[in-house]
Amino acid sequence: MNECDDSLSSLLELNGDGQLHIYPNPTSSKLSIEMPSSMVGSYNYTIYDETGKVVAEGVTNMETLQIDMEDYSAGKYILTLRNTERVIAGHFILKN
Repeated sequence: MNECDDSLSSLLELNGDGQLHIYPNPTSSKLSIEMPSSMVGSYNYTIYDETGKVVAEGVTNMETLQIDMEDYSAGKYILTLRNTERVIAGHFILKN
């Protein structure tokens, strides 16, 4: 296996059975992130807008996290969660 194969094996599906769930998508106020029990741990999260600017960041170790998005402009955002074992990325849409 080469380095590229190692990276592909760590990709995680979003919103599938037993996987990380991001909802509602689209959202207009609060974004919920729900971890399956097998993935619960300490994660750093970062939310980027369409230009790549960091608009929110923090740390969570909870099974369900809610992030208030009411103060942000409508558009597409990228969410990343990372810890020492994995990096998870997905997108969501904020509508006003």
